[in-house]
Amino acid sequence: MPLAVTIILIVLALGLIWLVYSLVWGTPPFFNLAVERLTFRMVRTDPELLTYLGLLDNTSLDFHSGSLTDASPRQMARRQQLDRDGLALIHRYRPEKLKGEKRVTYCAVTALITTGTLILSSWGPTRSTMSLVCRLT
Repeated sequence: MPLAVTIILIVLALGLIWLVYSLVWGTPPFFNLAVERLTFRMVRTDPELLTYLGLLDNTSLDFHSGSLTDASPRQMARRQQLDRDGLALIHRYRPEKLKGEKRVTYCAVTALITTGTLILSSWGPTRSTMSLVCRLT
């Protein structure tokens, strides 16, 4: 194999390793990927929510059917730790650098985690709920 091809393959492999690391453990390179990772972690711990969403029902990935959401104090402590970790992940991105929908998403996720609920109107999160944590103007 020529030296140039070997170097290109090594660079691609290192880039792939960096991307997998940042998506799974580190700070994802893009804000949207961080929100998706946080959402996946929250949904994965709630079998009833997975059933409600119906994304995996009757597929080979259907691991949650027949399970109820664990409401034990131990699970609630894990859920609170997940919320703290998620909030820390979201706060790694500076809100003043986020524009448009990303800024609104930042505010909505922060409001959801800090207040435990997100008050919805017919069009989505209310401005007053998100203004508890974020200035949208």
